[in-house]
Amino acid sequence: MASTSPSDDPGTKMMVNVRAAMLEFQRDMISENTREGVAAAEAAGKTLGRPAALDPDQAAQVVEAFGEGTAVKALARQHQAARCAPLRRRAADALTRAVT
Repeated sequence: MASTSPSDDPGTKMMVNVRAAMLEFQRDMISENTREGVAAAEAAGKTLGRPAALDPDQAAQVVEAFGEGTAVKALARQHQAARCAPLRRRAADALTRAVT
């Protein structure tokens, strides 16, 4: 007597494949809609992403003060920003200098 598992049944295999195809289609549609939404926002001139914690003047002050040896924690406290904001600014400035 041979035992058959549910996955051996042709009807089950078909239903699993149909479900997988539907989920793949849904995932592709979500990706396409997201890309279209981002493109529309950029075309409308909207800024994408999280707003900067430091304005350009503050960022320049942070880079200068850090170069003079001021601690990151002190800079964050001085500009009322999270500790990571001066670190991100410093990293962005270093990257800009490396590219130019």
